[in-house]
Amino acid sequence: HYDLPIGLLRENDPADFIRMDDLSQFNILSTYINGKCYYDQGQVYFEPVADQSPNIMEADPIKTSDLQVDAGSPVRVIHAHDHELYTSWSTEHPKEEGGLFYSDTSNDILKIVVLSRYKSQKPSVGFIRNFGLKKGALGSSIAHDSHNLIVVGTNDHSIVQAMNGLIQQKGGIVVFDGADLHGLPLEIAGLMSHQAAEEVSAQYHMLTQVADALGCELEAPFMTLSFMALPVIPELKITDQGLFDVQKFQYVPLHVDQ
Repeated sequence: HYDLPIGLLRENDPADFIRMDDLSQFNILSTYINGKCYYDQGQVYFEPVADQSPNIMEADPIKTSDLQVDAGSPVRVIHAHDHELYTSWSTEHPKEEGGLFYSDTSNDILKIVVLSRYKSQKPSVGFIRNFGLKKGALGSSIAHDSHNLIVVGTNDHSIVQAMNGLIQQKGGIVVFDGADLHGLPLEIAGLMSHQAAEEVSAQYHMLTQVADALGCELEAPFMTLSFMALPVIPELKITDQGLFDVQKFQYVPLHVDQ
């Protein structure tokens, strides 16, 4: 239709395709680009290309006082759903202490924080359900579409450690387990790495296992987290400017009576 030279899987045609042995589990055996095999049975058949690493990181480190949420009226709480980009939401009273709202692991209401990577400003703070963390925090600079820094955590200290770890390594993926920070730096724009695919994959799986050990109930926590800041897919998302109601297509306050 578009007269593109995509080929028809005939001999000598250009062809991009993958070969699988299981359509339900999507287990990839081989990957072909322009008819040439670049991946087969766990082996990668191309060399990484040395190039520059553009990376904008203008964010300033945060502190726990930046995450304070005044108690009072109920707040909007995002509901993440496993294997879904859509969210739902409810109004809740998180744990209250000293006139402030905090993460409440007993009711699976955790703080979620977005910080602009492109300029110095205060973080945006909200609450979210269904990550299931009982300890620590996890975060990423893969946060569609603006790719700011996003962290979800069980307490303000852990959120600060994860967020500042992301800033220090100029983006990537991190998990703070309550004592140590585990990270996968993504030096190219906070989205990609110069490391070999096998090394990145191994580190990514390690971080997923750490998140699981902290109680996370999502099969792909970092993938789910990356879409919590995408304000074009309903219902409620959070950006560096605050909560965004996609159905109303406008920003809404955290507290429901404001």
